[in-house]
Amino acid sequence: TSPVEDEISGEAHTAQGGVASPVAPPIQHYAYVANQTDDALSIYKIDTTTGKLEANGSVSMLLGTLPTLVAVDPSNRFAYVANSGSHNVSAYLINTMTGALTPIGAPVGAGLNPTSLKVDPTGRFLYVANQHGGVSAFRIDSNTGVLTSIGPDVAAGVMPLSVAVEQTGRFVYVTSGDPVASANNIHAFSIDAITGVLTPVGVLVPAPAIPVNITVDPSGKFVYVASGVSSSVTAFAINNTTGALTLVGTLPAGGSAPRAVAVESSGRFAYVVNVGSNDVSIFSIDAITGTLSPIPVNPVVAAPGTDARFLTVDATGKFVYVAYFNSPHVSTFSINTVTGELTHLGTEPTGTGSVGITVTNAL
Repeated sequence: TSPVEDEISGEAHTAQGGVASPVAPPIQHYAYVANQTDDALSIYKIDTTTGKLEANGSVSMLLGTLPTLVAVDPSNRFAYVANSGSHNVSAYLINTMTGALTPIGAPVGAGLNPTSLKVDPTGRFLYVANQHGGVSAFRIDSNTGVLTSIGPDVAAGVMPLSVAVEQTGRFVYVTSGDPVASANNIHAFSIDAITGVLTPVGVLVPAPAIPVNITVDPSGKFVYVASGVSSSVTAFAINNTTGALTLVGTLPAGGSAPRAVAVESSGRFAYVVNVGSNDVSIFSIDAITGTLSPIPVNPVVAAPGTDARFLTVDATGKFVYVAYFNSPHVSTFSINTVTGELTHLGTEPTGTGSVGITVTNAL
C-alpha cells in the first residue's frame, strides 16, 4: 500500500513489510470564532504542537444574525451557534478533515437573545441561555445533528447570561443577573437522563453582579463564575449527589470587568479574561477545596487587543486563545504546565466584532 493508504487505514508497517500495531491517525483540532459585526464564523486549524492557528475560511450566518458563541458536540461532528439577533440556533456538520461547516437544515427558534449554549457530555442534549428569556432545551439527533425542542423554555431568573453542564451530564448551571433588579443568581438544574428535561434543584445561590460567565472544572467538582460589574471571580463546590452548589469563596478578578473564565484540562489553573483592562488573570486551583489563588509570579498578563471578550483553553491544556470585539485578531498564549504562567505567542487575523471562541476536542 502507499503511504497515503497506510495513513487512511491507520496501519503502521515495519521496515520488513509486516504490519505493526494499528496507529490511529492524528486528531485534527479546530477553533471557531463568532464575529457579530460580520455575522460570520471564522474557522481555524490548530497546530497542537505549537498552538498556532491556521485560518481555514469562514461561514456566513445566512439565516442567523449576531452569532455569540459556538458549541461543539463531544463527537466533534456537529457545531451549534447561538444567534442573538435572530433569536435562533444554527446547526452545522463539521468536516473532520478541514473543519469546514455545512448547515444542517434551517435554524431552530430559541428564546429572546440566546447568548450562551452547551452540549451535554453524552451529546444528546443542547441547552441555551436566552438573555431575555429562559433556558431552551433541545434533543440532538445522533445521526444527523438535527435539533428538536424538548419543551417550553425553563425559567432561570432575570436575564440568563451563561450556561454550563457538569461533566457527568447530570446537572446544568445557569447564571442570571440584572443591574437594575439587583437579582444576581446561579440556578442549578438536574437533567432527566431519558428526556433531557431540566428540573430545578436546591435553592438559588447568590452571585456577585453581574455573573456573565460560568464554567465547570474538568473534575466536575467545582463551578467558577466571572462577575463583570463587581470585577470578581467566585468558586462553588458541587454536591455530587444533588447538584446543589455551596459557596467556596469570592476574590478580585485581577483585572476590571471580567468577561469569561476557563479551566485547563488538568484542573490546576483557571484563566479569566478582563474586558475592562484587556488582560488575562491566572489562578491556581486547590484540588481539594476548589479555592482560587492568584499564581505567585506574573498573575496577570496583557492581552494585546481592545475589548477582550472571551477566552478558551485548547484540548491539550497547553494553549489559551483570546478573542476581541474591537481588534480583528485572536491571540495565542502558551501555558507553563508547571506554574500556569502564560506567554504570548502571537496573533492571527479574524473577523470583526468577535464575541466568542470555541475549540473542538475540549473536555
